[in-house]
Amino acid sequence: MMPVRHGKSEMCSQYFPAWYLGRHPDHRVILVSYESGYAETWGEKTRDVLAEWGPSIFGINVHRRRNAAGHWRLDGRKGEMISTGIVGGVTGRGANLLIIDDPIKSSMEANSETYRNRVWDLYTSTIKSRLEPEGIVLIVMTRWHMDDLAGRILNQHDALPDQAHPFDVLKLTALYDDPTLPDAMGRQIGDALWPWRYTVADLEDIKNTTPQHWWNALYQQRPTPPGGGLAKSTWFPVVHAMPAKALPRVRFWDCAGTEAKRGSDPDWTVGALLARDGGRFYIENIIRVRWTAGEIDKLIKQTAVADGVGVAIREEQEPGSSGLAVISQRRQGLVGFNYRGVPAVGAKSIRWMPMLIQAEVGNVCLMYGAWNAAYQQEISEAPYGAHDDQLDATAGAFQELARGSMIPASEILGPGEVVDAGAFQRKIF
Repeated sequence: MMPVRHGKSEMCSQYFPAWYLGRHPDHRVILVSYESGYAETWGEKTRDVLAEWGPSIFGINVHRRRNAAGHWRLDGRKGEMISTGIVGGVTGRGANLLIIDDPIKSSMEANSETYRNRVWDLYTSTIKSRLEPEGIVLIVMTRWHMDDLAGRILNQHDALPDQAHPFDVLKLTALYDDPTLPDAMGRQIGDALWPWRYTVADLEDIKNTTPQHWWNALYQQRPTPPGGGLAKSTWFPVVHAMPAKALPRVRFWDCAGTEAKRGSDPDWTVGALLARDGGRFYIENIIRVRWTAGEIDKLIKQTAVADGVGVAIREEQEPGSSGLAVISQRRQGLVGFNYRGVPAVGAKSIRWMPMLIQAEVGNVCLMYGAWNAAYQQEISEAPYGAHDDQLDATAGAFQELARGSMIPASEILGPGEVVDAGAFQRKIF
């Protein structure tokens, strides 16, 4: 995942397949892109690189007659390269190296659910099936949409155990701005990816003249809904230390109703640990998994022990007798802990509002952790994102900590600050 105009196709669809065929002259490369003409351009460039440098570096030559841009072969070896559009025909062909370069070419395609479904169907049913045993898939693209090909693959494989994840993920942002995720290039905050082509000043100018959702997607590889979401991630400042005193704490669980299956994008089970220090709230820790019901039961018990008996445990109680049965069974396994179910009342957006009101004035902090980026992304995408489980869990914990009495405005707000809840609700809903 890499910004536009930063040389990703030149590196991955021209020089890399040339090097690969030089090292593996009996292998087949298939390059797929959004249209056949674009794909054939890179097939032609790869061919020309090998025609010039193949004899001296690798001792191989491009076949003199079978050398069309979209399908050419090596002379005296089995190696060849086929370049085609994503809707073109690769049936009957096998690939040792399968390159998918920019399967989406425009915002119109990216915003079309029909087209996104078509790309996904072609990838899962036709393109991926061309891979030879021990073959390699390389997907190189700029992100366009939360639900684009990369987004679906990442969501699908997040549901699998780490050892089953088939992809290595390299995300390169135009400007490095996320301290919670180490940068693959070793950059410092604010550094540009390719400073001798696009300086920080150049990128800041692009950022200031580009709609926020397109900057996030095309340059920062963090697609978000057009026009912004319900809240801003900047409302939740990141802190590196908790107050050095005992605080009331709640772990709230929002458990997924369905288990993860291959090819699906189910909800997450989330356990959010929050603490309260007067009028300030700390989201201390997020546990976020896609596990079976039995594994979730064990996780909640193990987490209760790790958190300690002083931490209250709450869980969203699903309606009806089945929800009651789950809470009753869980309570039996948590003897000695302050545990109970909390029925969900009202629409999600209404349940989120008390926490978001306080977040807007800086009273909800995130403890620094590896989970910060996923949480901030979900916040910025709500209520349009694919998932809102972290928001549900943290809002539930917030309500529990604030429950029982009205919190004085002088305790919640800074000097002179006033929040009009009605105006806030009208603005965001």
